[in-house]
Amino acid sequence: MTTLYLASYKGTRPGLQGLANRAIRFFTKSIYSHSELCAGDPFAGPVDCLSSVGSEGGVRMKRMQLNPDKWDLIALPGTPVDAMYSFWAEHKGEPYDWVGCARTVLPFVGREHPLAWFCSEVCATVRAYPEAWRLHPGVL
Repeated sequence: MTTLYLASYKGTRPGLQGLANRAIRFFTKSIYSHSELCAGDPFAGPVDCLSSVGSEGGVRMKRMQLNPDKWDLIALPGTPVDAMYSFWAEHKGEPYDWVGCARTVLPFVGREHPLAWFCSEVCATVRAYPEAWRLHPGVL
């Protein structure tokens, strides 16, 4: 049986993406700037990873092997891997929620967008957390 993992990004990418990593960590007071759900251990080899990424057009699934120097993992044995694939089937390609990303630290900014997603919102929704749109990577 495959275990679902939460992968939290603690690295810093070069260029503009690195500035975004730093800004997210600064405003959320966290060491993490991005979240992925992974079907299997992404340190052991490439696995399907689900998230929403602004630079990749929103909700996407991608096969990746993650670097343990830049990511932390938490096993999620209580969440079936099928939940991740069901979310993907229903929401693939939906846009990134830029306002929602800001809303996690500025609650007065707008309301939840029903068709746009940010990374930790995707992960929290698959885990069936209430009000997933309020959660940033450091809270997960």
